[in-house]
Amino acid sequence: MKKLIATIFASIFLFSSHSLAADLGVTVGFGLNTNLGYAEATEDQDDSRSSGKATDDGVFVDDSMGVFAEVNIGERISVGLDILTDSYGTPEAQNEQNGSTNKVQVDFEDIRTLYVRLGLMGGSYFKLGHVSGNIVTNEVMATSSQSGSTVGDQDLDGTTYGFGYAWTADNGLQIRAEGLYADYDTFSVTDTSGDIYTVNKMESVTASLKVAKAF
Repeated sequence: MKKLIATIFASIFLFSSHSLAADLGVTVGFGLNTNLGYAEATEDQDDSRSSGKATDDGVFVDDSMGVFAEVNIGERISVGLDILTDSYGTPEAQNEQNGSTNKVQVDFEDIRTLYVRLGLMGGSYFKLGHVSGNIVTNEVMATSSQSGSTVGDQDLDGTTYGFGYAWTADNGLQIRAEGLYADYDTFSVTDTSGDIYTVNKMESVTASLKVAKAF
């Protein structure tokens, strides 16, 4: 999928650089997002008292805000960058082990989406892009064997696509509503105590309401 996205971006830039007839414009705006996330992870314990694997999954919902800018190539093609101005994250999870409480919570920060937007019929459009950012793990491991263990921050990479609709006034003011699905790369990480965490699946659905101005 990444190769396909790279090919699409390369083709668009090649087209825009050689098509003198294409009208270039700029659109800037901001948006409010509601993010529904899902992840499945496996923990492989490295503990002298217990060993083995345990798999668990979870769903979370959180809101975020973002700003974006697009270069419009003709009437139907736009290349843009969307940047979240705040982070979003999971609720805090807790478990009891050996009389102590372990806590963990994950934030998704510095989320950027490089995308292409293709105009369809009316004001509808299709959007395809690459998502990148950071996964920050906030944890308190209180059990004696895991005391002080930490999981390092990880890179977030994925592919997103979906559809939207833009209402455009005569003065270039736009109101957009869109829904995007994202599928993220899997990864494994070893914490400082030796436990291995493998993210087997991570995906999200985002609903957005945006306001923009085309120039």
